[in-house]
Amino acid sequence: MRILLDTNMLLDAIKFRIDIVSEAQKFGRPFTLDACIHELERISERRNKEAMQAKVALALAKGLPIARAEGGADRAILDYSARHRCVVATNDKNLIKALKSKGIEIIRLRQKRYLAGE
Repeated sequence: MRILLDTNMLLDAIKFRIDIVSEAQKFGRPFTLDACIHELERISERRNKEAMQAKVALALAKGLPIARAEGGADRAILDYSARHRCVVATNDKNLIKALKSKGIEIIRLRQKRYLAGE
């Protein structure tokens, strides 16, 4: 099974110092989308704490397989996961709601330490 790591999950992994790749590998093969890479690049251009986290998350994400998808990050995740039937790892409440409405399986970060399926 393939596990799609979204931007939010990659940022949380850096923020909470979690080895997200090892955690995701418990469920399957982690990867991300080029739209998530672009979103991290935009965030990393700012001048704040989140920008520093985005730079580290970007380095982590570039070490993963990267799939191509059309549209902005959330739209790309919705379309790609529906088309390819992959599990999405995210903590984004709006995205989770949209994914659940399409019947897409979700993995969330629990207790700022580990991933758990829903």
